Amino acid sequence: MKMFNSNKVYLLVFILSIHFNMYGQTEAESTQKQTTSINTNPKSGIEVIGFTTAAVSSNYTNMRSFGVNVLDEEVVGSPFFYDDFRMGSVLYGREIIAKNVGIRYNVMDDIFEVKLDVNSPDNEAKGIVKSPDFQIKIGNTLFIAMDTHGTVNYFEVIYTDKNYTLLKQHKKKFTPAILATTSLTRSVPATFKNKEALFLLNAAGTLKEIPNSKNKIIKVLNHKPAEVKKIIKEKELNIINEKDLISLLRALSIN
Repeated sequence: MKMFNSNKVYLLVFILSIHFNMYGQTEAESTQKQTTSINTNPKSGIEVIGFTTAAVSSNYTNMRSFGVNVLDEEVVGSPFFYDDFRMGSVLYGREIIAKNVGIRYNVMDDIFEVKLDVNSPDNEAKGIVKSPDFQIKIGNTLFIAMDTHGTVNYFEVIYTDKNYTLLKQHKKKFTPAILATTSLTRSVPATFKNKEALFLLNAAGTLKEIPNSKNKIIKVLNHKPAEVKKIIKEKELNIINEKDLISLLRALSIN
């Protein structure tokens, strides 16, 4: 219990100390990262580096995330998972340490923004530390952070059982606007396009990206190929399809 309380204090201190300056930044300020080291419990060995980064206003005006600069009337799509802040929770391990707070996932920057009061202005949003120790839940959607090749990334938990956890990584591709150069050409608005990739985490903790091929997917699974193919045939599954892949994993978990 002592460890839990200490880390709860730590997270709240972090949230209150790291501010996303959404408005009034110069271009140089918007691209500069500032670091803060916090260690509220030396016995736990936890020391986390927090950072601020250029965030996005609710109408995308003067957005400079990753050097992007667009106007609200020129943009199609959104850098966010949900455009608005939604009620959610922050967990340390399996313990809820922040409940009923406003959370928004900035997919393009792979950062979660949080407001202790969902009705407070967006410029009061703070950053949640990106660490495998923390989980973010928005409604029934759970996100976890995992270290992949030295970089921590967020993943949505799609399905889990005793053998596997199916994860989805969300990304955004930004395409700048193209302005018309003559009266015969048309301007093309800036766009944010969704990109997704599925990953499989096995019981041993090995994370592998799901390939776009039936035979390659079978190789990723830690089961005998003959057994997997039998289930696919009996259930008439197209395992390239996410829903059918989940059906296969569920069938393997009870065999």
